[in-house]
Amino acid sequence: MAVAIKGFTLVIPYSSIELGFPGGLLAWVEGRVASLGSTIWFDDKLTATSYYDSEHADEAQQEWIDRGFSSQLISNDINSELLCAQVDERIGLRFSACNWLEFDWYDFNPDVSCVWIKGTERGRVSVPDKR
Repeated sequence: MAVAIKGFTLVIPYSSIELGFPGGLLAWVEGRVASLGSTIWFDDKLTATSYYDSEHADEAQQEWIDRGFSSQLISNDINSELLCAQVDERIGLRFSACNWLEFDWYDFNPDVSCVWIKGTERGRVSVPDKR
């Protein structure tokens, strides 16, 4: 599966959050839900959080980098590393060092871009809830 990209989107694998966030995925989700204006969505392996400007997205990514996360996959095991990537809905991956995500436009709606883990099938695209 894949996650849609809206504005500037921070994409993080579940496994990275489990490894590098105190309390794991559940604690992270609970914290995100509690913050005002938070938009998060998921596919089967990735989380996505959108920001409407690059400055806020940069700040959010820096918080993950300060925890030891990186946009560069070093080993071949995505589940054993702390990874995060920032993606712009119009131009794709914001940092070329990101070597674990694929970016493309969604076939059924050319206005929607998406990412998925390299080496896997894109499949269905998860989009944010329109509430």
